[in-house]
Amino acid sequence: MPTPKHADVDAYLAAQPPDVRAALDQVRAAMGRALPAAVEAIKYNMPAYLVDGRAVVSFAGWKDHFALYIVSSTLFETIREDLEGRDASKGIIRFRLDEPVPESVVKRLAEWSASAVVGGPKVRGVKKATRDR
Repeated sequence: MPTPKHADVDAYLAAQPPDVRAALDQVRAAMGRALPAAVEAIKYNMPAYLVDGRAVVSFAGWKDHFALYIVSSTLFETIREDLEGRDASKGIIRFRLDEPVPESVVKRLAEWSASAVVGGPKVRGVKKATRDR
């Protein structure tokens, strides 16, 4: 069965199982606090945050974890020591659903990624979503 395409972040979250949605709601809130000027969008069928038209961080929910996707590999190398004990590979950091969402880590990763990416190439073909913050 093909993965459904989500029109916006609200539709993406609504399609998630309750336990995944609960974690992602917290991630979304942390992203909003970290990147208040960012535009929420769907990129690669997952929520993404754009700053000056550039995707700086995305997130997605899975069966037993959620993941943050950071654009900058340089950033990933810089913060590697902060990710000890996490399942992480270049540009992807996974967090288990059975533990509290580390909102301060999510916020810091989003802020660092935004500062590392702004000034790079603009993202084309992104569906923008608006929401109240």
